[in-house]
Amino acid sequence: MKVFLKLLKYPITKQWKISKNKLYLKNIILLILFFIFSSCIRFKIDDMNPSLVARIRLGVELDKLQAEVLNNSLVNVPLRIPINSDRFYITDYKNSLLKVFLRNGKLDYIIGKPEQKQEDIKIMEMRIVVPGLVAVSEDDEIYIQNRISSAISTNEEIKDRFLLASGYFSMREYIHAPSYIQAINRNKDEFYNIGMEGKNTEPFRYIESMTTGNNGSLFVLHKIADQLVLSQYINGTMIGKISESNLKIFDSEESLKYNIILDNIIPIRTGEYALLSFKFSGKSDDRFKFRRVYRYQFNSDNSSVLLKEFLDPSEVLLGVKTNGDFFIWETETGGNTVKIQVHDKEGNHISNKRLTFSNPRILWRETYMDYKDLIYSLRIDAGYLEIYEWK
Repeated sequence: MKVFLKLLKYPITKQWKISKNKLYLKNIILLILFFIFSSCIRFKIDDMNPSLVARIRLGVELDKLQAEVLNNSLVNVPLRIPINSDRFYITDYKNSLLKVFLRNGKLDYIIGKPEQKQEDIKIMEMRIVVPGLVAVSEDDEIYIQNRISSAISTNEEIKDRFLLASGYFSMREYIHAPSYIQAINRNKDEFYNIGMEGKNTEPFRYIESMTTGNNGSLFVLHKIADQLVLSQYINGTMIGKISESNLKIFDSEESLKYNIILDNIIPIRTGEYALLSFKFSGKSDDRFKFRRVYRYQFNSDNSSVLLKEFLDPSEVLLGVKTNGDFFIWETETGGNTVKIQVHDKEGNHISNKRLTFSNPRILWRETYMDYKDLIYSLRIDAGYLEIYEWK
């Protein structure tokens, strides 16, 4: 880059005997080359490699991950696993337990009320009717979605929940039952329930995802009457939200030309704002036109800033880092590789990363970001659940 700038400033000399017009043309060519060179650097793809961080044995014993095979598919294994302080928090849906494993694959302790008990296994007794999603903060505060009803759908619906391909980021809740969130403080000596409006309020109708943030905050993406809502809580008190039903984009001029669907809402860990991804399709043919990512402030549903527009339907919002950079997932031809575009907080495309999944691809499950801005993938192989970090 410095070489090109030097050339652009190179003075006219008698020895060169170049006219000003020719020099001007030369500088234009150098400028074009400079931009080409800059683009090549900018859009260079850095390959990331999967590093195994834990390998947990599948089995029927209490200290194992009690997965099951249903219609030739492995179930009772969550799509995403929270990781904190070298501990892995894995929900056992069937037995209404949360199992906490260590990096070496050994069981550390269980939350719930297992039917069988072993003297060498630590148990934190808590009644969980039907556990769902789990989130864990940096301070080791634990949040467990607890469904009120135990009548939770058919086997076919449960099977579908675990067949989602890696890279499917909407985390749709297929089990329709009201639920609340059980919170366990860092010292494990205080328990409280979080409902839609905060502590001990009415239950959530439908939870899509839960993530933790700074200063004891919890973000819950849920639905009210089929409308997405992102609510922010601190110590069980709701302090902010962004509601789909209040967004003026659905009453804008563009809504007359396009069908607009809110794809996802992902908060920044600091809680200052969230990124909202919208899909635009044609009114007449419902064909995909483009996807846009906006920045919205909490408690100000219409303070939006357009960050980026994407024309490829495979480009999906993956996550936002603590510094405001955000990741876009782009599945490449063949399906075994994925490009992750890195954009800064103003929407400028600054770099690319590539994830290459080993064959067979079907063994790989969900790929996701955690609160530390790390990227993980889950893989099932040879009787083990494997957890990989991409570096």
